[in-house]
Amino acid sequence: MVDYEVSAANSVSSHVSQLLRTIGNWSRPSGHGLYMFRSMFVASSTAALVGLSMAAAAGILTGSGSLGFLVGSCLGFVGGSLHYYRMCLAQALASLDEHPRLMQLHLAYNFPWFGYQHMRVGQLRSDYFRAGSYARQGNLIAAWQSASASLDEIHDRKTDLILEAIIKREAARGVVDDKDKE
Repeated sequence: MVDYEVSAANSVSSHVSQLLRTIGNWSRPSGHGLYMFRSMFVASSTAALVGLSMAAAAGILTGSGSLGFLVGSCLGFVGGSLHYYRMCLAQALASLDEHPRLMQLHLAYNFPWFGYQHMRVGQLRSDYFRAGSYARQGNLIAAWQSASASLDEIHDRKTDLILEAIIKREAARGVVDDKDKE
């Protein structure tokens, strides 16, 4: 039963990936498409949650929750969208400061007509994008979305190195017991 569920989840995942590739480009999903779908999911979920909460509160107070749901879902969608944008921007700015060359590669890949590939390393800082226009910030978010797999791989490799160092240090102190001794 578990194998069927895993294969069904992988099948759904591959269909979603194919849809994103279609919307983005032929080789890999674009940052624009990834941001759009993830933003719609977050905003819709927030709209449903806030809308239902407001409907319940309005139903208790007035006896009808329809207007409460309408107002709550609208506020939830806008609030969820703004929150998601801010969180993505904060993470994209942090990634830019940590991995400027990788982010430049994805900026140039997603927006070759803006000349990001010609920027100097000194310009690839969070201050430049934070003080820039919403369009420039949106470009950075899209680049961060398309670079997410690479950033995850970097994080996984760093985690493996740290774990390896911890295990070596504990093994040297005799803290880690081998299962062969049992």
